[in-house]
Amino acid sequence: MITLAMLSLLVTSFRIKLLRTDQISAYLFGDRVVTASNIPNSFDGISFWNGYSIVIPQYYRLPNVNVKGKTVADIFLSLTELPYVKDQLNPNLIFSKGGNCQAFSIYLRTALEAMGIRSGFFPFPDHVAVWAVIDNVLYRIDITTREFSRVSYRDRAYLLSHVEELRYTE
Repeated sequence: MITLAMLSLLVTSFRIKLLRTDQISAYLFGDRVVTASNIPNSFDGISFWNGYSIVIPQYYRLPNVNVKGKTVADIFLSLTELPYVKDQLNPNLIFSKGGNCQAFSIYLRTALEAMGIRSGFFPFPDHVAVWAVIDNVLYRIDITTREFSRVSYRDRAYLLSHVEELRYTE
């Protein structure tokens, strides 16, 4: 019989997650992605009788981005010209096949980090955008809705609950 302690040792040894089965989606795609460097595109797992599952998140490789000589506005405009493709999650294929909110957000976050701009993901129930601190101002950047705006008061409160250092931004 496998005990919880044995599962915990297995999880620690192989860098996989042991999660309550009813919390898998929230953990992989919810609030914790605010400061993550990537978003899983799927996961493999094994569910157990006790309400727990071993979960192995699957990620696309982060894209190689060339930001030399480009501004945030340049990147935003070039991405908003690409087609929205609902089921295309791979950030490495957006220039050849388009992408969805996840693919665009991963690409944009990678580009912003390469430019030295503090950023993260802004998760919603069925959507993801990017937050970024530019000139000490907190912005929400959403490629699929073509939105580049200051973060609203409500969204700022949400982000502050996850990223304490953002309280020093305007």
